[in-house]
Amino acid sequence: MLEDSFWCARHDPNLPIAKWIARIRNAATDLISVKLTPNDQQICDRLLRGLDDSWKPIRDHLVYSPVEVSLDDAIGALESHEVSTQVSTDHFDATASAAKTKPKLGCWNCGQKGHHSSKCSNPSIKNKPTAQAKSTEARAGSVSFATLGNGNSEVEDYDDDSDDDEDCDVVWG
Repeated sequence: MLEDSFWCARHDPNLPIAKWIARIRNAATDLISVKLTPNDQQICDRLLRGLDDSWKPIRDHLVYSPVEVSLDDAIGALESHEVSTQVSTDHFDATASAAKTKPKLGCWNCGQKGHHSSKCSNPSIKNKPTAQAKSTEARAGSVSFATLGNGNSEVEDYDDDSDDDEDCDVVWG
């Protein structure tokens, strides 16, 4: 009977995965008492093959892995899978909250209340430089250039045989 509790155990998907893991580990410990000790790989196989069909994707991923999965790795993967499939109770519904927002009142041109954009005498907000745009600091993706050479507009012939790299200083910032 102790062997059946280990080798024939089936996972109940309504219970947390930790209970299934504990059940298999306890059954394996019980087998030690009758000198039928399963090794870690047998415990891992029983843990995975006894899973409910709703756990088929993760079970198949672990069972058919090209690398042998350790017991600890299998337990970690099962616990991680359980966490990733749980639905959060504090889920934020962006579409519902977007429907409840009040429309922006006022001029579409300058953003002030009291007049419409067709009669706006203020400059457009779109054309106003922001503090960020006024900054002269270099930003990611910005480009600047410097003229190379001596500034002459004459085109010099490039000679492939000459390596005149002593005059060229490239600085990467």
